[in-house]
Amino acid sequence: KSHPSSATTRAITTIPLSHLLFGIVVLRRYLLLQHLSALIIMASFSFEHTHGPSISQCTETSAVIWYRDDQGVDTPPQITYWPAATITHTKLSYDSGRKSSTSVTVQVDPHADFTSTTTLSNLTPNTVYKFEVGNQQGSFKTPGSAACSFVFGSCVGGQGYGRNAPGHEDGEGFPIFEKMMNLQPDFFVHNGDSIYADDTIQAESDNPWNEGARFITQNGVSVMPVCSDLESMRDRYKYHLEDPALSNFLSRCPVYASWDDHEVMDNFGQELMQHSGLGKLCDDGRRAFLDYWPIEKAEEEPTRMYRSFTWGPHVEMFILDSRSYRDVHELRGDDKTPTMEFILGEAQLKWLLQGLSSSKSTWKFVASSIPLSYPTGWPTPEVDGYDGWSDGKWDNVGGPEKELLKIFEHIRDHDIQNVIFLSGDVHYPYAISYDPFKSGKPLIYELAATPFHALCLPPPPEGPDNTFNPTVLFSDGTFGGKLFNFGEVSIDDDGDFAFHIRDRKGSSIFDLQLRPAISVKGEQQAGRGNAFVTQTSDVLPLRQTKESTVFTAH
Repeated sequence: KSHPSSATTRAITTIPLSHLLFGIVVLRRYLLLQHLSALIIMASFSFEHTHGPSISQCTETSAVIWYRDDQGVDTPPQITYWPAATITHTKLSYDSGRKSSTSVTVQVDPHADFTSTTTLSNLTPNTVYKFEVGNQQGSFKTPGSAACSFVFGSCVGGQGYGRNAPGHEDGEGFPIFEKMMNLQPDFFVHNGDSIYADDTIQAESDNPWNEGARFITQNGVSVMPVCSDLESMRDRYKYHLEDPALSNFLSRCPVYASWDDHEVMDNFGQELMQHSGLGKLCDDGRRAFLDYWPIEKAEEEPTRMYRSFTWGPHVEMFILDSRSYRDVHELRGDDKTPTMEFILGEAQLKWLLQGLSSSKSTWKFVASSIPLSYPTGWPTPEVDGYDGWSDGKWDNVGGPEKELLKIFEHIRDHDIQNVIFLSGDVHYPYAISYDPFKSGKPLIYELAATPFHALCLPPPPEGPDNTFNPTVLFSDGTFGGKLFNFGEVSIDDDGDFAFHIRDRKGSSIFDLQLRPAISVKGEQQAGRGNAFVTQTSDVLPLRQTKESTVFTAH
């Protein structure tokens, strides 16, 4: 090599040492930052959180965590969980936290849109657990105490009501789920219409009922179109789960979800869609639902959605599927309105009746996504057929009401006490007692909370179908109003029951208190005492209400 010229040498040697050292430091920091940035990018790529977690299928010793990670196939994430507090009658004991943590690897399924369900085992009853997966945290409490509470409702994201845009007076996104979380319920029953696959969502609505309202849309598009295939249905679930209020709620409260019609299309039934050449759309809707909600799979029918679970000694929940097995509407005899003959089908009906008979729980809840007596099937049920249990004919047991009559007869004939139906679908809240055999006391109650976040509707002025002798305790709603709502149920150690319908602010707009009954056959199925007590009030607590009506147990 040739030697540098003396001029170059002089130029180099005249650089101050302090400047040279400063340059070296800057260069080292630059290279270090570049290296760290690469590591951060790699870590984000390997453990990118996309959706979830959510919790379901809690027992005294296990729970299931749902989670989606679109990079989790190459680098499976871990769920780390530990007991945070154990609750007894006398004290609240705190655990040592992470020192007693357990980790389990998540198995992401690329064929299920990179979702996963992971079972946490060997849990302790009546204990609060915390967990981490990816960069997300969550918590839940295992069953084990007699007292418990839960929330329920249906219908979110329909008729153009997407996630509220920033600056909305009620809050961004789906703010009602924050109000539900504030109550710290033990679990959540989502009673259908968890997405509206058959509706569009506009960034700025031009619907007459919410014209000008602004909503967050997926990827900032002006209009989110109707879902037409599996991928677009999955995308709609992602859109919902990207809402912070909903996502936070599902990561801290076990959810038990059922579908209704809008997960696929309005008023659908599986057999009808198969006959109409829309079988693939129905299959896509079912698959997307099962991908994005943690449903315990039955060995004999892996895609079955009807199921039951217990929570402590006082609660058994029977979750119905009102879509998969229903009859096709047909004109029968001289009828001008097509009707169905059944909704549940033979196998599901048998399962429900056997479950009600064998239940040892104080309260038997039946989650039906459709109403028992309010006619439904918008927009023209008198032409297309009614969508719920009512056949639209007063004082007449017809259509699927014959199936409902079998349920009521079974409850009466087997002296099954304390049965409450939980309904949704109609976009207005209500509470009804039923005395179908005119014995002078309620046989069952029906409580409905709907919608979470969709077009609000008024109850029909003619009231419910009177075939099963309903008494309306409460109903409310106006077209295009703001009565977004949910139901809250609390049961104390003794089995006493309190129900609230709460509005979008979390305030109670209707209260109902019930004391459990016992069987006249001498077998105590429900709590203590010998009376079925109904109490309603606005704000007063149990046994101090303004009105109290006592029904002797039968």
